[in-house]
Amino acid sequence: MKDITFSNERYEFIYMPSGHYRNYYDMIMDDFNVIQGESIFSGIFHETHKEVIDELFERLALNNESSSKTLAEFTDYRTYMDYDIKIIHSDGTFSYYSKVCEEKSGGETQTPFYVTVAASFVQLYTNNIGGEATGLVMFDEAFNNMDDERISGVLEFMNRLPLQLIIAAPPDKIQYIGPSMEETLLIMTDEKVDEIYRHLGRVPEKQMQQAQLTVLQELKTECSTPVARNFICWLMKRLEQGKTVKEYLNLDDTEGSRRLIRAIHRIETNQKEIYIREFSVQCFGDSKELEKKSGLIGKIFRRFSDDMEDMDNDVILAEYGIYRTPNYVYVKGSGRLRIGTPEAYDIDLRSLCQGIGLSGEDLDGLEWKRDVSVKRIITIENLTTFFRWEEPDSVLIYLGGYHNAVRRKFLQKLYQVFPEAEYFHFGDIDVGGFEIYEDLCRRTGIPFTTYKMGISELEQYEQYTRELTENDRKRMDSLLNNEAYENVWPILRYMKEHGKKLKQESIL
Repeated sequence: MKDITFSNERYEFIYMPSGHYRNYYDMIMDDFNVIQGESIFSGIFHETHKEVIDELFERLALNNESSSKTLAEFTDYRTYMDYDIKIIHSDGTFSYYSKVCEEKSGGETQTPFYVTVAASFVQLYTNNIGGEATGLVMFDEAFNNMDDERISGVLEFMNRLPLQLIIAAPPDKIQYIGPSMEETLLIMTDEKVDEIYRHLGRVPEKQMQQAQLTVLQELKTECSTPVARNFICWLMKRLEQGKTVKEYLNLDDTEGSRRLIRAIHRIETNQKEIYIREFSVQCFGDSKELEKKSGLIGKIFRRFSDDMEDMDNDVILAEYGIYRTPNYVYVKGSGRLRIGTPEAYDIDLRSLCQGIGLSGEDLDGLEWKRDVSVKRIITIENLTTFFRWEEPDSVLIYLGGYHNAVRRKFLQKLYQVFPEAEYFHFGDIDVGGFEIYEDLCRRTGIPFTTYKMGISELEQYEQYTRELTENDRKRMDSLLNNEAYENVWPILRYMKEHGKKLKQESIL
C-alpha cells in the first residue's frame, strides 16, 4: 500500500505485542519455547514464567459458563497481539487509527475500514480456507460517506488484489465507482423507469410497445396470409405480455415493422415468376433491400410457416416464384420433348451427354413425347451425382436439396405424361436426405420411393460413412416418432443403432 494515496494520506498495517497480554506474549516467544521447544514445565522456563503459567491454568480450570470462551481466547494467536493502522499524513507526521477513529469524519474512518476488510479477504482466500476460492467480495451501500479521492484510492488498492468485487452503491456514487469497474448495472424500480426515459429524452418502452400494437392491429386485417398472420399474432402476444420482440422488430420503428410485414404478405401472394431485385423495387422501392432483409425474412418463414423449417432463404423465396437468377431444371437421360409451338424442333435427351437446363419460364410450353421409353423418373439431390449417374430408360432430374415451385411443376407435368413409370428419389443417407424425400412426396403428391438409400448401401460403402452427431440423433428421434416417415423407419433405426450416415457422392 505504500504507493497508494488516500486523499493525501497513506496507510501501513502494524502489529505489536498485546498490552493486556504482554506477559503471555513474552512467555510464548521465550527462546526456550521458540528455539528449543522446551515444555512449560521445564525447570528454568517454569521458574521464569511461573506466575503467568499458574494464572493461565487457573483461568482454564474454571468450570463455568465462560470456560469455553476462555479456552478459545487463549488458543487464538490474535489474543497476544495488538493490530492498528498507521496513518501517514502528507507532511510526514502520523497518527494511529485506534486513536483517531472516534474523532475523524465518516470518510476518514471508512477508508481504513475498506482497506482492512479487503486485506483480510485476501489473506482468507490465499490461505484457501474452505477450499479453492473465487475471491468474491460484495459491498452493500459502499463508500456512502467518502469523497471521490478516497473512493478512487480504495478502488485502486482493491483492483491490485486478487479479488472479484461486486459493489452496490447509491446512484450519486456511480460517477466515482464506475470508471474502476469492468461492468456497471443500473437497477431501478418500475415507477422510476418513465422518469429515467424522460430525463434521457427517450420514449418510454411501454409507449413504444403500445404504438407497435396499434400498427399490428391494423395489419392483422390487411395481411391475412398464413405466415404474416402467424407472425403478427405472435408479436402481439409478446408485446401484450411486456416481452421483448427485438429479435424481429425495432420497437422505436413502427414504419419499419409495417414495411416488413407487408413484404411478407406480398411474398406469400406473389403470382408470377420474378427476380429478387425486381420484386425488391416493387416492395421496398429499393433494388437491394430484399437481399439485405432476406436473412430476417427467411428466419420468419422458417419459424411461422408449417413446412419451411429446414429451407434456406433462396429456396423459400423460390417457393413463391422469386428468384435470384433465372431458375432452371436440369434434366438428362431418356425421353424426347418439345418447347413452344408444334413447329419447334424436338429435343432428344439421349443425344445430350449431360442433358439440358430448362428455364422455369418455358415449362408452360413444354411437351413430352411418348415414343421414347421412359420406365423410371429419378430425382437426384446433389449436382456431382447428377452429372455422373447413368440409368437406362430413365429421366434424371437434379433436385438441389429441397425442390422449389418450378421443379415441382416440372415433376407434376412428367407424372401426368408418364403415370405408369416408377418414381424414385436418390439422396444422402442422412436425416436431411430423408426429410427432403418426405417433403418431395408430400408437396408433389407423387408416390416416390427411395433409391440406393438403404441398409445395403450403408454396408457396402461403410468405409465412407461418417459418425452421427448429437443433433443428427435428436432429429432422427423426431422422424422415428413421425408416421410420415414410417416407410423409412427400418433404415433410420439401423443408422441410429450403428451411428452411421453416408453422403450420396460416395455411392458409385
